[in-house]
Amino acid sequence: MNQDTLTPGKLYYTIGEVSEYLKLAPSQIRFWETQFPELTPKKTRKGDRRYILKDVETLEKINHLLKIQGFTIKGAKDYLKKNKGSQNTAIEQKTEEIPVVATQISVPSHAEMNPIQFSEFTEMLNKMHEFRNSLMDVRDALIVLRNKIK
Repeated sequence: MNQDTLTPGKLYYTIGEVSEYLKLAPSQIRFWETQFPELTPKKTRKGDRRYILKDVETLEKINHLLKIQGFTIKGAKDYLKKNKGSQNTAIEQKTEEIPVVATQISVPSHAEMNPIQFSEFTEMLNKMHEFRNSLMDVRDALIVLRNKIK
């Protein structure tokens, strides 16, 4: 099973789901947990890891720093510590500021939607995740290309 997106609406993800999503070995993720204090997945009584979206985003940042930007583990630790709280810690280059207009929308809860609405909402959310992943792939390819040019 190839999983390009995480199942929307879940609170917790297993290490298997996260490793498939990030295309990393579970052992790699467990190792990074020992190296990066920002990674703090919850554990069940049995010892199984349960990741929240924040953990997955942190893993994405670490993966980007190590595999795309070419940081060492120590360098990535220092970079994350220095840029704690910054939204785009993985993107180091200076870019032109583009104004973004934020709109507030309210999303009805699952209980407020009928099954068809919920199905359509889930489908749209999956498409948005796929689009986001495609954009991230393009961004990563551009960074690699930029690094080759330098």
